[in-house]
Amino acid sequence: MFRFCLFACLFAFLSNAPVAAQAPVLDSLVAACNAYAKADTTKVRMLTNLAGEYQKSDPHKGIVAAGEAITLAQQLNQPLYLAEALNKKGSNLSITGAYTDAVACFEQALRLFEKQGVQKRAANMLNNIGVMYNYAGDYANALKFFDKAHAAQAALGDNAGAAITLSNMGIISMLSSDYPKALNYFDRAIPTFLEMSNDGALANTYSNKANTYNFLADYPQAIEFHLKALAIAQKTGNKIDEAAYFNNIGVAYQNMAETTTALEYQQKALVIHEQIGNKRAIARDHINLASRYKSLKNYSAALEYLQKVETLLQGTDDESSMAYCYSNFAGLYFDLSDFGRSMAYEQKALETNESLEDLAAVAHGYLRIGNIVRTAPDSVLAQSEISPKNRFQTAEQYYQKALALADTIGALETLTNTWHNLSILHEEAGAYRKAYDAYRTYTALSDSILGEDTKKQITRREIQYEFDKKEATLKYEQQLTAGQLEKQKLLAQQRQQALVISNKEKDLQHLAFLKEQAEKQEQEQLLALAEKDNLLQAADLAALTKEKALQLKTLAQKNALIGFLLAGIAAILLGIAAFYLLLRQRQVKRKAAAQAQYTRQLLENIEEERGRIALDLHDSISHELLGLKQNIRNGSTPTPEAGDKIDGIINDIRQISRNLHPVMLDKIGLRLSLETLCEQFMQHESLFISHEINYPTPLPKTAELQLFRIVQEALTNAHKYARAEAVNVKLEPMKNGLQLVIHDNGKGFDVQDALHSGKAFGLHSILQRSKAIGGQAEIRSDQNGTVIRVEVPIA
Repeated sequence: MFRFCLFACLFAFLSNAPVAAQAPVLDSLVAACNAYAKADTTKVRMLTNLAGEYQKSDPHKGIVAAGEAITLAQQLNQPLYLAEALNKKGSNLSITGAYTDAVACFEQALRLFEKQGVQKRAANMLNNIGVMYNYAGDYANALKFFDKAHAAQAALGDNAGAAITLSNMGIISMLSSDYPKALNYFDRAIPTFLEMSNDGALANTYSNKANTYNFLADYPQAIEFHLKALAIAQKTGNKIDEAAYFNNIGVAYQNMAETTTALEYQQKALVIHEQIGNKRAIARDHINLASRYKSLKNYSAALEYLQKVETLLQGTDDESSMAYCYSNFAGLYFDLSDFGRSMAYEQKALETNESLEDLAAVAHGYLRIGNIVRTAPDSVLAQSEISPKNRFQTAEQYYQKALALADTIGALETLTNTWHNLSILHEEAGAYRKAYDAYRTYTALSDSILGEDTKKQITRREIQYEFDKKEATLKYEQQLTAGQLEKQKLLAQQRQQALVISNKEKDLQHLAFLKEQAEKQEQEQLLALAEKDNLLQAADLAALTKEKALQLKTLAQKNALIGFLLAGIAAILLGIAAFYLLLRQRQVKRKAAAQAQYTRQLLENIEEERGRIALDLHDSISHELLGLKQNIRNGSTPTPEAGDKIDGIINDIRQISRNLHPVMLDKIGLRLSLETLCEQFMQHESLFISHEINYPTPLPKTAELQLFRIVQEALTNAHKYARAEAVNVKLEPMKNGLQLVIHDNGKGFDVQDALHSGKAFGLHSILQRSKAIGGQAEIRSDQNGTVIRVEVPIA
C-alpha cells in the first residue's frame, strides 16, 4: 500500500506536460501522426502527445515517439517544444526503470525551461528529478530536489504544486525512517489540499500519514487517518483506493491483536475487488483472510480461502503471490500437524522464491523447513529422503543456512527466530551448552528489537500533533470517536507492555534452566572421566604395589641369609649387626614408599597431561578443522575468516608442542629460555620475577632441560601454592659447577611434612631431576618464604 500511495502522489509530476484539451485515443493519434507529413511544430506537438499516450500502455514506443519529437524540435530550433519532448521521454524512461537516463532528460528540460524563463515548468522538472532519485532509492538527493522545487513553487505562488511537493517530501522522510519530519511535511500539505478540495491528494496524504503512524506502532492513530482517507475514497467513488484503505485498516487492527475486527475490514476489501474483477488483488485478499482465520484457529475457513487463491493464480505469471500462497499452505498444514503436506508446500515456496531471488523469503523458508525436519515424524522424513538418524543434523543445516542468509541481508526477525529454534533443537538433542549459547543470542537479538520498539514509542510521545480547524469538517460516520481511539490506544499499550514483560520473564527463566542443565551435563561428563581415571590409577597402583612387595620379599630373604652367615660372630657383633639391619630395613622401606609415591604421582601427572592435550586437540583444533571441513564440503569460497581459523589452529598446535617440550631451549639456549620463562610468568600471572642468569659454561642439553623444568616447577609452586608476590631466580657459577637458587616471599610450609604427605609431586620432581643430572637439591621454607638451591657439578 505504501508504494501505491507513493505512485499516486508522484504521478502528478510526471503527467503535467500540456497536451491537447481533448486528446484522441491512441489509435486515432497514431493515424493522425502517420497522415501528417509536414516537419513543423505541429508534428512535434503530435509526437509529444503520442509519447504521452504511450506512457499509459507501451512506454518503449513512447520513448521512440519522444525521441522523434526531440530530433525534430532540435532541427526546428524550438527550445520549449524540445523541453516538453524531453520531459515526455524522461517520463516513459522512468516507467521502464531507466531512472538515470530519465534524470538526464529532465535535467536538460530543466535548463531549457530556466533559460526560456518558464519557471513553473522548471519547478515541475525539479520535482520530476526528485521522483527519479526516490525510485532509485537515493532519498538524500530526492529530498534535495524536492526542497528546491518547493522553494520555487512557493516563490511562484503555486500553492497546489508546493503542497504536493511537501506531501512527497513526507513520503521520502517516511521511507528514510525520519518519522517526525514526515508527519511535519504531511501536516503542512493537508491545509492546502483542504482549501483546494483536492480530494485525491488529501486522501493519499492521510493514508501516508497513517502509514507513518503504523511505522511508529501507534496503530489507533494509523486507523484514524486511514478512516479519513477511506471516507474520501467512498465520497469520490474511488473503489480501488477504498479497497486498499479497508485492507490497511485491517492490518492495523491485526497489529493490535483485534483479529475479528481486522477480518471484517479485509472482507470488505475482498467484496470491492470482486466487483472490480482484479484477480491479483482478490488472491491477496484471500491470503490475508486465510491468515486471519488461521490466527482464530478456524483452519477449515483458512484452508478454503487458500484453495481459492491457488485456483485464481493458476495460469497467471504472479509467481510472488503464488509463493506467498504456498508458504501460507505450509504454515497451515504445520499447525494441523500434517507435516508431509507442509514440507511439500514449503519446498514449492522455496523453489519459487529462489527463482525470484527474494532472499528474505528464501531465508525464512530455510527456517521453516528446519522446523519441519525437527518436528515431523520419521515416516515424513523418510518420504523426503531424510534419514531419521540425521534429523538433528539436517535441521541444523537448514537453520545455519537461514542464519547466514538472514545475517547477510539484515533480516533481523528471521535471524532472531532462527536462533530461538536452533536453541530448541540443541535442547531436544541434549546439547545443553549449545542450547544455552543459542538462546542467549536469541534473547540479545530480542532485546535489540525491543529497544527499537521502545525508541519508536519515545519518538511517538515527543511528537506534538496540531490539527487545522478545518479538519473537523472531514469527520465522517466511519471515523472512530476520540474517546474510543484513546481507549483502544491505552488497551493496546497495556497489552503490549504486559506481553513484553511476560515474554522477558519467560526468556530469563528458560535461559537460567538451560544454563543449569548445561553445567549439570558438563559436571556429569567430568565425573565420568574422573571415575575412569581412578579405575586406571587403581589398577596401576595395584601392579606397582605387587612389584614392590616382591622386591621387599627378595630383600628380606637376602637379609635373612646375611643374618645366618653372621650367626657365628660374637654376641656383641650379632647385636650390632641386628640393630644395623633393623635401621637399614626401615630406611629401605621409607625409600621404597617414597619411590612408590613418586612413581604413582608421576603416572597420575602423565595421564593428566595426556588428558589436557587430548582436550586441547578435541575442543580447539578438532572443532576448527570440522568447521573448515564443513565449509569445503558445502563448496564455499575460501574467506579471510578461513585463513584466520587456520592460523588459530597452527598457533594452538604450537602451544601444545611448547607445553610438551620447550623447543626454543635447543635454539636459543638455557639463559634466554629462563629469561623468557620468567617474562611469560609475569605477563600471565600476578607475580613479579627478578632474575640473574650468569651461565658461562654450557651443560649437556639433557642437563639444561632438567634445570629449565626445575625453574618452571618452582615458579608454578610459588604462584599456585605459596601465594608469593615476588620471586628471585639466580643461576651462577661456583667452584667445579653451577648453583641455581630460587627464592620466593610466599607463606612457606613444612618441607618434611610436605615430602611425606604423598601430595608433593612437584617437590619430589625437583629432587629427582637434580639427582638425574648428578646434582644435589636443598629445599628450605619458613614464614619468610621458600628457598630452593640446586648445585650441579661440571665435569
